Amino acid sequence: MNLHRLNVAWGEGTKTGNNGAAATTGEANWTARVLGSEIWTEVGGAADAEATPSGSASAGTSVGSVVSFTNPGLQEDAQGWVDDPSQNFGWLLRCPDEATSRSVRAFKSREGGVGMATLTIMYTSPPVVIEDPIAERIPLGDQVIELRTIADGMTAPLGVTAPDDGSERMFVHDQDGRVWVVTAAGRSLAPLIDVSDRLVTLGAYDERGLLGFAVHPDFAGHPRVYTYTSEPRAGEADFANGLGEENNHQSVIAEWRMSESDPDRVDPTSRRELLRIDQPQSNHNGGAMHFGPDGFLYVALGDGGAANDTAPGHAEGGNGQDIHGVWGSLLRIDPDGSNAANGQYGIPGDNPFVGTEGIDEIYAYGFRNPFAFGFDRAGGQLYLADVGQGRIEEVDIVHAGRNYGWNIKEGTFWFDRTGNIVSAPVREVPAGLVDPIAEYDHDDGSAVIGGTVYRGAALPGLAGRYVFGDWGSFGSPSGRLFYLSPENEVREFQIGLSARPLGLWLKGIGQDAAGELYLLGSQSLGPAGMTGRMLKVVPAAEPLEITGVITAGLGGQSLEWSGGIGPFALQTKNALTDQLWTDESVTGEPVATATTAGKATGFYRVADLASLPSIPLSASLSGTATRPNPVVTAAGGLGLFSLAGNTLTFSLSYRDLSGVVTGAHIHGPADTSGSAGVLINLEPYSNGEFGTMGSFSGVVVLSDQQRVLLLGGHTYVNIHTPSHPAGEIRGQIVPALMQVELNGGQVGPEPVATAGHGVGTLLLVG
Repeated sequence: MNLHRLNVAWGEGTKTGNNGAAATTGEANWTARVLGSEIWTEVGGAADAEATPSGSASAGTSVGSVVSFTNPGLQEDAQGWVDDPSQNFGWLLRCPDEATSRSVRAFKSREGGVGMATLTIMYTSPPVVIEDPIAERIPLGDQVIELRTIADGMTAPLGVTAPDDGSERMFVHDQDGRVWVVTAAGRSLAPLIDVSDRLVTLGAYDERGLLGFAVHPDFAGHPRVYTYTSEPRAGEADFANGLGEENNHQSVIAEWRMSESDPDRVDPTSRRELLRIDQPQSNHNGGAMHFGPDGFLYVALGDGGAANDTAPGHAEGGNGQDIHGVWGSLLRIDPDGSNAANGQYGIPGDNPFVGTEGIDEIYAYGFRNPFAFGFDRAGGQLYLADVGQGRIEEVDIVHAGRNYGWNIKEGTFWFDRTGNIVSAPVREVPAGLVDPIAEYDHDDGSAVIGGTVYRGAALPGLAGRYVFGDWGSFGSPSGRLFYLSPENEVREFQIGLSARPLGLWLKGIGQDAAGELYLLGSQSLGPAGMTGRMLKVVPAAEPLEITGVITAGLGGQSLEWSGGIGPFALQTKNALTDQLWTDESVTGEPVATATTAGKATGFYRVADLASLPSIPLSASLSGTATRPNPVVTAAGGLGLFSLAGNTLTFSLSYRDLSGVVTGAHIHGPADTSGSAGVLINLEPYSNGEFGTMGSFSGVVVLSDQQRVLLLGGHTYVNIHTPSHPAGEIRGQIVPALMQVELNGGQVGPEPVATAGHGVGTLLLVG
């Protein structure tokens, strides 16, 4: 049977019993004949309908049968009528093979009763692109917190693991391949394990590296740890995608034993590989690993990379929807078992695809890039944050065997596999897709960073809330920190009383053995530099208050204080009329000692540096500061420094030297009265030729020891000339806050009588 689109209006007419008879005016013309295949030759004939059928279907020989037409031409006709209803004259139904006797298809008209033909049309308009899927922005919530730096000097820390051995240690894995031991005393100088030599070469921005780290659930009895690494291709993978050497890299899950002689080190010879997975592209690797309350290891895998889940190495309908591959899935395995195909791990018997179609290791699927997930300690629910593509970031509660939608959906919205959010599905939708419990669009971020349900004690107003965040944007370190309301609405934390920005690229969220929260981030876009830090989420700070002043002897004054977050800068003035405060030291403790030798009077205050993205320092260079002997010279210089983690940014200028520069260095350890060896050579950072005036600027990464010396005021800058090879000008590097005090008396041109006042801290970078 064929359907021909009519180009003129046809009416059914009023004459009855006209089967094969001539039509009357206004009635469909049936004058050709009942038997035969020719189109009408009179009014209402060929000119009224398109000769080429819009749709065709086999009718068969059964009386009363239903014929379905699904041809693209019919869709074009219907869309044309939607666009211009005045041209909607319908279709002409015709059987092209009635050329011989007894092959007639009879259709009764309105008076024919049960024999009347009925045409039912079902049509859905093509999907429309949704440009702004979620118009509302994420509001600021009622949770006010502060952040205290626990450890820094890392590269790109991604996750926190707390072993159950009572040690109160935390293991922080860094994307560059190292795992750090963090305690109340800070970060260890040596890593627990360093697998950087196993990794692919990482770029300034990269989604590969050491992406996951887990400890055995019975760590005290079975001191083993597990790593998820991005490694160069090395032979056939346990889960291969057919691309072979064209794969970008392989994801490798390995087990390691702790050292028997050092509880803070892994035995580097103990590596046992559990499984290896081909990765067609460099991105969308997932990587998070956690042991669940059931004692099994859960491993998150992305869809393989590129965009839209359609690149080489991706299944026809997308890896996320393919249960015959592991990509875009959450795996569940038993490292203590051996019934997997390679014999290196076990497959739990109650995994949802055991004994049925699908990969036995898959626990859930339909994910794009599940970068982070975690279990609620109270109820065991699995919360997973799936990084979206161009529009939607989502949070899911994951259950066994369920399909979470990618790449049919992005969040709760339909996805068209070309990067668009659209108003309707563009492909067949399988039953049972699970929507996220929360989502936001890219007006509020670009990559969701999964977290944890808070079960600690320090923040009672946050109890039972899911805490997560957003990585930020490529343009700046603009990470954000969120939580879910009881109704699963996304809310943003207020950081400090001023609701200041985080100032970092957020890269991970974790918890310690007591359930307290930690943030991981850095001021570098990817795995580069040493600005990575670990921050503890603490209650909003009480105001700073000096609680005690004790004469320490030998020209010192010891101050104690309460409140604030830290680190703190101890500042002094000889007189309140002095324009600037001088910074004595920086400390993380609520106590410090100021030098009072040679001072008849003095004033002290403490500044909280918690809100600063980096610590400012300065050095004023002169000949009188040179040691062991001061130098009489007209030369001088000024250095400005900014320390973020272990990354030191500096800008140093000098003038009026007696000759051209022969050397410039940062020295230490030494106070203002002593001398020390070279720590950092500044000569490679000269801006142009050496002369009697000039500048140095650049960025250097300090060792942990160098950082401690710098913050303690035990380093200095020295510039050397031919006449003064030991140094012509020198300046001690000290913390230097630039602060302003605000009051009505300083208002111009006329002072204002007001009780209002304020203080501002300024940071100059570069």
